[in-house]
Amino acid sequence: MGLRVLIINPSAEEAPGLLLAPMIEAGCDVVELASRAVVDLMVAKAHVTATVVDRFPASSFGFDLLVVLGSPLGVLTGAGEDADDQTPRRAVAQIEALIRDFHDRRKPVLGICLGSQLVARTFGGAVTPLPKDDAHTALPCDLADPPKGLEFGWLPLDFSAAAADDALVAAALERWRGATPPTPLAPKFMQLHGDTFAPPPGAVLLATRPTCARQAFRYGESTYAFQCHVEVDEDLSRAWFEEYVTGEDSFAEEADWEPLEDAADVAGMRAAHAAARDEGSILRAAAFTTAFARGLLARAAANKRRRLSRRLGAAAAVAGVAAAVALGLRRAAR
Repeated sequence: MGLRVLIINPSAEEAPGLLLAPMIEAGCDVVELASRAVVDLMVAKAHVTATVVDRFPASSFGFDLLVVLGSPLGVLTGAGEDADDQTPRRAVAQIEALIRDFHDRRKPVLGICLGSQLVARTFGGAVTPLPKDDAHTALPCDLADPPKGLEFGWLPLDFSAAAADDALVAAALERWRGATPPTPLAPKFMQLHGDTFAPPPGAVLLATRPTCARQAFRYGESTYAFQCHVEVDEDLSRAWFEEYVTGEDSFAEEADWEPLEDAADVAGMRAAHAAARDEGSILRAAAFTTAFARGLLARAAANKRRRLSRRLGAAAAVAGVAAAVALGLRRAAR
């Protein structure tokens, strides 16, 4: 029996990107859902790609793996009484309930960007804005008037010693190292966020970087969170860089978009995307994510086999008891 994968795409405009091919390869039934409460906040719905529902499933029943993607809208905890959750709270509550249920049933969970922040919140972590200063700003090129407290573009990660001891991440890094051509560069992944998380108590920190120290963690056996966008392939990267140039925002009227006005800024952004492609960073990220996704699917399959074995064992035990009772009744009737 194949795996069923639930992808939560809160605003319906993200995409599973590199994660999808390994799922198709494994014969998965993939269900991708978005929240109507979030989608209804959008001004332009041109990028809506997921099935929009009034509420998400109440539990993990019928699914083997959960992926929670990002969204332009944020959630905040620990940021003071004036902090405003942009994502409707009922949608957040439904997603966090799903994360907990999948985790409690040992079904793998992968949270990306907003998804990583929701994983952190679910288990006692907090989400806060990045400070609006140079120390917490990272862009792929110099801009005339750079925004503060933002990470955007293909930026290097520092994987921790714990990552080498994590079977899935270590295997993915091995595939990253094995991709050609050889490179002296550190692993780079696409970033697009202005918030950060504090990992929940007991989490294992897997990756960091200078401008945003919390980049990836594992909680328990198979619940993973990546602040960076490990799902982004070359096509998505190009589209995101162009959206940065044009200021496109599905949650704002076009008149309120903030495009780059300096020609040098525009050229710099497009050159930065081309540089990430030409140096092989995008290709290597694809090797990492494909290997990681395959490992996560293997975990989901093993968990499903365990659940099925337990059910069959329980059914056999019940059948054995029923047979013993029937035999006893037959003997008593003699």
